[in-house]
Amino acid sequence: MNRSGFAKKLLSGTVPVRSSLSSIKPKTGILLRSKAIDYNVYYNGQDVTPKPLNQQIFKAGRERQLNVVNMSGMETSSTLKSDMSNQLQNKSASSAGRFKTEIHTLDFNRSFLGNTIDDTFILQSAITDTNTESDRVLEGSDIKSDVEDKAREVIPIPNNISLILNETETFVILDLPSVTEIRDTPEGLEVEKLNTDYEYLTVGKGKNRKVIDTMVQTHGTLRKSRETDAVKVKTTSHTTFASNWEMFDTFLEDESQEKRHVEEENNIAERDDHHRLNETASVESFRQSVEEKELCNLMNNHRFLQAVTVVERLLANNAYNVQQKRFRGLHEEEEGKDIEYKYELDLLWTFANDLTQGKCVTAISWNPANEDIIVVAYGKFYFTDKTNGLVMIWNIKNPVQPERLYCYNESVSAVAFSNGQPHLIAVGFNNGIIEVVDIRERELTVVHRSVRDANASFETVNYLTFYSGDEHYNYEEQILACFNDGRICKYRLNLMTNMPCIQIMRAPEADGKIKGIPKMTVCGIPAIPLTKYTGALLITFHPADPNIYYLCTNTGVIHKCSTNYFNQHLDLLLAHDGPIYQMQFSPFCNKLYVTCGGDWYVRIWAEGIHEPLLELVTSMYPVQYVLWSPLHSTILVAIQSSEIQIWDLHRKVHHPQNIIKSPTGSRNSTIKFTENGKCLTVCDVDGHTHIYSLENMPIPAFFQDHLLYSAIKRNLITKPDLLKKFIGLKTMNFEKTG
Repeated sequence: MNRSGFAKKLLSGTVPVRSSLSSIKPKTGILLRSKAIDYNVYYNGQDVTPKPLNQQIFKAGRERQLNVVNMSGMETSSTLKSDMSNQLQNKSASSAGRFKTEIHTLDFNRSFLGNTIDDTFILQSAITDTNTESDRVLEGSDIKSDVEDKAREVIPIPNNISLILNETETFVILDLPSVTEIRDTPEGLEVEKLNTDYEYLTVGKGKNRKVIDTMVQTHGTLRKSRETDAVKVKTTSHTTFASNWEMFDTFLEDESQEKRHVEEENNIAERDDHHRLNETASVESFRQSVEEKELCNLMNNHRFLQAVTVVERLLANNAYNVQQKRFRGLHEEEEGKDIEYKYELDLLWTFANDLTQGKCVTAISWNPANEDIIVVAYGKFYFTDKTNGLVMIWNIKNPVQPERLYCYNESVSAVAFSNGQPHLIAVGFNNGIIEVVDIRERELTVVHRSVRDANASFETVNYLTFYSGDEHYNYEEQILACFNDGRICKYRLNLMTNMPCIQIMRAPEADGKIKGIPKMTVCGIPAIPLTKYTGALLITFHPADPNIYYLCTNTGVIHKCSTNYFNQHLDLLLAHDGPIYQMQFSPFCNKLYVTCGGDWYVRIWAEGIHEPLLELVTSMYPVQYVLWSPLHSTILVAIQSSEIQIWDLHRKVHHPQNIIKSPTGSRNSTIKFTENGKCLTVCDVDGHTHIYSLENMPIPAFFQDHLLYSAIKRNLITKPDLLKKFIGLKTMNFEKTG
């Protein structure tokens, strides 16, 4: 029978199939038959015979979608076909129609999967799935044993399989070209030459060349900068209307201003003529020559004095150019210098002249808007001294002479710059008077002055500061001052010249047992005090809560007070057995603060713990001042007698890292860091204000608060109870490590 006849019989349902084939269970993953019968399959007049696969490649392939019976080793004989035909002769027409449908489905699956399966296997699968009755008939036949007895052909797996690998297209996602060149190449030699030229122009001898194009002899400083693009200018369009009347009024206003200016010049000329007439009418004027008279008139000219100030700055720059650069932080350190922490102070210059000799520097304050300007107050150090007061405005551009000089008959005890109006300074005197001065004027110009009323004090103004945290007065800037009789007074800067005084607190004498350090017992019977109030020396505001402030007294007690409650304190702490000269919170933790006093000690406290964490002491002299470093969380600077002590809690606490003697040998009175923390201002009782540069200091840590916490924790190992309290602070601004 040819293939076309077999296909017709297959579609009509008359092809004989032996029943033993249905008992063969399919196995998963069996290799397909390698040899197929050569015939074609037609359906509806179309050739749907699957195309043969490449047997060399897919001979050992495994089928994953179908479970196929391994038909290798079995041959389709005419006897098998005749037996299957005898079994299927009695099938009904409906069964034949269903059989055709199944044959079509299997044929479609075979062509879709692309496998080579012979017709005998298709018949066996179709009959097994569609006719259950033929399954029962074929179960008893002997075809099954015959098929199982035959040896199955084993297809060997090839040893070598040929694979063809093709390179895909390369996609560049990120490209970082190199910015270096290889040495001993033309490109590398060119780059090396450019680097040598740059070093010659910036560090070597080439930087000393003269610049003639700019008509001045300036220092040739070459710098690399990434800020090369100009800032885009934002423009907006606005429209307005100007009538003839508005233009006419503007023209008249300009004319009136010109007339006013001419009148002022005429008045000045008349006043100068008046002074000239008085001078010519005096006896001394006849003794002076014409040149001397012209020089005196010239010294009274405001524009001439301003020009003289500029010339003095230029001359001072020739002598203090390097020092001024170091103060500003523009000095370039030498390359290749070994890093060694020596904690040194290098003296840059000293603010002093003939008028300041023998006068104690009582207070200093740096201008908050211009870091080059500092105000220095001069008065008396000892109570029995009798001296006049001075206030000088110094500028680092002219370290030789002050740019403003105000003389007073009373000793000056306190001074401070205004934060909201940097051109105003508050000056406190020993008689309790406070004045506000405008430093923009060359002559003394008093803007505000305190009045003598029932709340005013007649004692020394120990400390004053500008305060703007009062909500009741719409946060306007006020002056807060403390006096030697324990008064804390507030002054409003209103439009009137006289400042009204408001007393908010008066520090009482602390009796009984107070939390803090143990106080030494006094030998003998104490005398009856003349007053029940103690002297207020210092006011320190809390860095986190502006309504809380601490009042340091001359009895060593710290009063914790609030601006919302007058004449009341929240807590008391005995910090020193003597007057407290300074108290400051750490710039890196608002729970730690340092105090110093007349009992020779520098103590570090934690808010909430009534026991000092650390005590620093070197000699039996009062510690006049102590400050935290703005750059290093573990470094403190203190002054004791004529010594400047630099402490580092991270290194050791039993002795300072370095002790620097005053260059004049005088007793130091106050110190102040600059805003950048790289320079230190030290003043003494003889009228000298020294400007130091901190050299060979440690590199600031990245986590300053962690370093401070670990340093204090390490020093408290010998005090387990205190260490437990320190670690137990839940609100401490540290991240506990270890």
